[in-house]
Amino acid sequence: MLTVTQQFKDALKSTIKDVSGYIVLQDGTELRPEGDLQSYTIDSIGDLFKTSMSKITVTLLGEHHLEGSAIDAYYGVYYDDQYNYVLRGKFQITEASYKKDTETTV
Repeated sequence: MLTVTQQFKDALKSTIKDVSGYIVLQDGTELRPEGDLQSYTIDSIGDLFKTSMSKITVTLLGEHHLEGSAIDAYYGVYYDDQYNYVLRGKFQITEASYKKDTETTV
């Protein structure tokens, strides 16, 4: 369960909001939207009050060899003149493929 401040919740409920995210590799390297991170999505399945599973899909510019490593995904919203982030999850990368035509790793 994510624990966030009331300000974070209020900012997310706003009709106009500025959101962002980034990932951190095992070695501490941050991949951000202004760099190699193009996008990430997290899909979760499971029933209320039961175990759920989450899957992350990350698209990065260039060739990255991440298979077998772990990443942390952060999600944030802008308020108080800065982005405020919360850890969305820790994920084990089981599959990664480089797409030569788009020069991206998914």
